[in-house]
Amino acid sequence: MVLAEAADEAGRDAAEVVLTMHHEIELDTSKGPRTLRIDEEVFFSRGLIGRILGRSRGVTALAAALDNEFEVARIRKIRHDITMSYGAPVESIENLRPLGSEFHAGQVIQLEVTLRSYKGETRTQVIPLRIPDDAADESIRIDISAADEVRPYRPLANDLDDLLTTLERRYPARSMIATIYREGEGVSTKHGLIHDMPDSVMETLTDPGATKNTIRFKRMARRVIRTKNIIEGEHSIKIEVLPPKSFDR
Repeated sequence: MVLAEAADEAGRDAAEVVLTMHHEIELDTSKGPRTLRIDEEVFFSRGLIGRILGRSRGVTALAAALDNEFEVARIRKIRHDITMSYGAPVESIENLRPLGSEFHAGQVIQLEVTLRSYKGETRTQVIPLRIPDDAADESIRIDISAADEVRPYRPLANDLDDLLTTLERRYPARSMIATIYREGEGVSTKHGLIHDMPDSVMETLTDPGATKNTIRFKRMARRVIRTKNIIEGEHSIKIEVLPPKSFDR
């Protein structure tokens, strides 16, 4: 409530504004002391809305530390640094296309991404992305996404420290995330990530009639591309991967 009131007081103008937040939460768990450091950057098109801060990652992490299935953490110190700046340094992902007609396992392909600024201007950026060596004869999906649309794969939390680490890890707002999703699947359990599971085993581990204790995920390769502006949106394409090129000696 204090954060929301302060933000509303400072950001009443109905103008484009970017809110930059840095949270530091010092706490004690059963494993000992630790400090969470979380950075966020959010764009508002019509002035700042203070109540949005109640859903910020910093506040969410604090709430999780005090209300979770494992234990109640002891909070030692909380610091929130908030900066507001007027402007619209935002671009949306509008289109994605591969440059070329054939794509081979192990090849570095070029992806042309079309970005549209908040004011409507467009530009293109070419991103190199390497197809995995063992992806021959697969149909793969390539996603280019805003950082807020993507979460790093993490095992299911086994204790409070695992849960807080999951909440702490995110990609920077000023970046695009290029991800290759492949046909093989895996599961996230309390014991870690298990890759390349056969379909029969996947069905055994994910009982639809029970409380969900595993999360299925696609096998993937990922690259983070830093950007000058905050990125919004996502776009996907599918391509067929050919065997590696053979070179005559």
